[in-house]
Amino acid sequence: MKKIFASALALGTFILCNHAWSAGYDLTFPVSARYAAIGGAAVSSTTATEAVVLNPAALSKARGLDLAAELAPVWVRYKGPVVRNDAAIDSKTAFTPFGAAFSSYKVTPDLGIGVGIYGGGGVGADYGQVDFGGYHAKPEIKSLLYSIETSVGAGYRINENFSVGAAWRISTIGGELSSATVLGGTLVNTKFDAMSGSNFGGFRVGGLYENDDRTWGLGMTLRNNVEWKAKGKASVTTSSASASHTADLGDVTLTTDLPIQVAVGGHHKGLVTDLGLFLQYEFTHYNKVQDQKLMVGTTPSDQKLSWKNGHTVRLGTEYTGIETWALRFGYIFSTPVVPRDRPSIFLNPTSPIHAFALGAGKTISERLSVDGCANVAFASSQSTPAPDSTSFRGDYAAISAAAQASLTYLF
Repeated sequence: MKKIFASALALGTFILCNHAWSAGYDLTFPVSARYAAIGGAAVSSTTATEAVVLNPAALSKARGLDLAAELAPVWVRYKGPVVRNDAAIDSKTAFTPFGAAFSSYKVTPDLGIGVGIYGGGGVGADYGQVDFGGYHAKPEIKSLLYSIETSVGAGYRINENFSVGAAWRISTIGGELSSATVLGGTLVNTKFDAMSGSNFGGFRVGGLYENDDRTWGLGMTLRNNVEWKAKGKASVTTSSASASHTADLGDVTLTTDLPIQVAVGGHHKGLVTDLGLFLQYEFTHYNKVQDQKLMVGTTPSDQKLSWKNGHTVRLGTEYTGIETWALRFGYIFSTPVVPRDRPSIFLNPTSPIHAFALGAGKTISERLSVDGCANVAFASSQSTPAPDSTSFRGDYAAISAAAQASLTYLF
């Protein structure tokens, strides 16, 4: 029985992997409706309002005191072989109403500060109760996660062209997981409940260059590596054809890393009349995430992940030829960080992610503006797991859709 429990524990280590639907733990689109609409290519063009999360150097451009409220409901559906090889099933469509609030304040002509609280990730894969065939129990198969982040930062203008900034990031995570497999003729259902944790060691630094007439600019940000740790309760249910038995496994701790990320980008406004062009590249050191560490009581058990480094390209356009209006389009390409022989029904597929966004903004007055964006991201793959993997061979897919809206007011 101890051997079954130990094997089952290794199946339940993906609670931290489902940080929204994305490559690795990072969001595909930013929480800002305005910048999601240009594919998130905002490192060189963000205003001060959302700068605390996009590039803190832009806080130097604060206009006074402004506030922004964001709403971003997200729908996500996964597909994968849960029970056996080549037998993929669809998850339920998960819905989460993400939200965010940002503010910036001009302290001096050259110094601005900002704060933001936002949904750093969430949603998840929920396949409902799954019939494994001939067993007393029909276990729930799901991995649900939320993440809330708070950032406080400052940006300083060195001269008319250069600015620098930094932000402190606080992350709070929580969630639950239920996974199952058949081991030695016994159906084993592992559950992690009431998972939660916080990290206070996150930072983002940024630099920004803008030419004299503000028609083009360059930006860069660097995010440090932080350790994510979530604690909760673990239990396991074993089922035969006629009966089930549940055992409490006590406290459980899951540990992984949100690795270093570097983003560089630029924009140009006016190269074509009334058209702005935006480009951004991100490198994320996901090769650092080779496993997830699991501790149940005093018993360690690591899950092999073998992730690869992530590369993301963001492209965007903005047309401002209609008075008080801005029309936007964005595209994102992300390489897979999950190896093809390490698929999971709870993670994005082992293939590139393609994402598209379409949005618009309206300046209502000198003080008030509104923005909206609709976006979709998708990926699919056919994977054959490694011999030591607990996943099945077959088709894996995921699709997400969001409708984002924001309102910004300058006091």
